[in-house]
Amino acid sequence: MSNPTETVLNTMKMLRESGYVTRKTAQNMEAIEDEVRTNKHLTDYERGWLEALIDSEGCIYFNVGNFQERYLRWRATVQVGNKNRELLEKALRIVGSGSLNSYNPKGNRNYAWQLTWHAATVRVLLPQLDLIVKREQKRLILVALEILEERRKTGSTQYTDDIQARLITIAEEFRKLNFRGRKSKLGEFAQIRSVKDG
Repeated sequence: MSNPTETVLNTMKMLRESGYVTRKTAQNMEAIEDEVRTNKHLTDYERGWLEALIDSEGCIYFNVGNFQERYLRWRATVQVGNKNRELLEKALRIVGSGSLNSYNPKGNRNYAWQLTWHAATVRVLLPQLDLIVKREQKRLILVALEILEERRKTGSTQYTDDIQARLITIAEEFRKLNFRGRKSKLGEFAQIRSVKDG
């Protein structure tokens, strides 16, 4: 008997490789694939292991990807950086999805590794974890993802001013938690909006 998860993933892979889907559709399909791979119940050991890893080595982000006309494009990610690739490969196997890339930390001659989980994975993974150090970041990113999901269900490609304001507020809270003292890109966006709206 075939595995339902593998059947879904293989079908979507065939569709993407067929050449009959747009780039945007392919991106949406990749997000669904991530969510399918992550949609599993973690064991107590896996949950505790990931909680310790993310609380100690990880960072939870909700920020601006780039500007698109008067609207922002949002990114919700969990990243874990470490010099030990084997450690991050284990996390990748446990979760079932994610991207692992090498990078060169500023001022450091040695390469390190960075594991990234995007929104589709974060939406399934974080509710299963009881974080301590990053408890508030977890709460905020799940609220933001719920807001984004509400907007997606409407079928609209744009955000209302109310939704945009709520997301900006959450992103500012993240900036305070993660980047104390750094300048925010959101202030620049607020100025652009005030000029256009005026």
